[in-house]
Amino acid sequence: MEYSWFKSCAEACHRFSLEAKVLEVRDQNTDKVIALIPYKLRKEKLYRYFDVNAIYFMQLNHEYGDHYELLIAPEYYAATIDALALWMKENKIDASYLKNMQHETNFRSLISNLGQFPLLATICERIPCSYICLPTQLKYKDWSGGKFKRIMQYKRKLEKSFQVSYLRIETHDELSQVLSHFKVMHTARFLKKGTSSSLCSDPVQFHFLERLVHNAFDHGILMANYITLNNQIASVEISFLIKARLFAYTVAFDESYSQYRIGSIQTLSMIERAIAQGADVLDLLQGGEGYKQFWSKNINFDLNLIVFPKNLYGYFLFLVTIMRSPLQKIYHTFLYLKGC
Repeated sequence: MEYSWFKSCAEACHRFSLEAKVLEVRDQNTDKVIALIPYKLRKEKLYRYFDVNAIYFMQLNHEYGDHYELLIAPEYYAATIDALALWMKENKIDASYLKNMQHETNFRSLISNLGQFPLLATICERIPCSYICLPTQLKYKDWSGGKFKRIMQYKRKLEKSFQVSYLRIETHDELSQVLSHFKVMHTARFLKKGTSSSLCSDPVQFHFLERLVHNAFDHGILMANYITLNNQIASVEISFLIKARLFAYTVAFDESYSQYRIGSIQTLSMIERAIAQGADVLDLLQGGEGYKQFWSKNINFDLNLIVFPKNLYGYFLFLVTIMRSPLQKIYHTFLYLKGC
């Protein structure tokens, strides 16, 4: 996923001539590129008192959206971290921010080894990420029996009222057509709430989304599906299937059909397709929205980290960060640094 994500962000920045800095890490022996890490440099006050040269890693354009990405060749994680630490030292970086570190990423597991890692890391924020453990296709009926009974009732009502088709996107042309409907529905839903959809109203973010779905389609990981009612697109979901894990990225639906719970029916359709494709986990991604709590009580946590160099000022800022944290946060940081 990292490559599709990174490429899409780069294409969006290039399309709109946005300034973006990327740290290129090379193997010292072969001189081949082993990592590409976007970053932003800032001079700022840490905790309102301490002057720092701060660096924000993994965000291709800090002003546009919340899309984070980096590329590291799998066998070069340790070498990349060493090169990163050296680069930060040479550039006198006092504080570094790493956002949206997934709970099971190799990069995070290396940081958690405080003794060997050449930087000091602590947790800024733990972000809840709901997920659903999916059954096999043989056990789906028993698993879904009482869980989705009410949604199935709405689904039957919908199918009695309209000619319903559950479709998967098969071509680039079809993808473009469906995405244009997605934009209209997503925008209308947010306007009804009295706000705007940043994903669709910001041309940079929407171009990122366009490039992301097309690139993911080319790499065989896109699982976008949609529902038509009387041959009119009524809902769309965009997800990515990677190594038996389905990542539910975004959904849009026509609110004129909300009485039929069209959004829930689309999600249920996504679950059924994921199981048919052999997925064992549906990752609902970050956020504590109510609908995620309805679908699952299982939660992992992504992490926002702040990292300091191992020098006198770095140790001072690290201790200040630890001491100003609530006791529970210190406890989670302690477990994290032990690799739990």
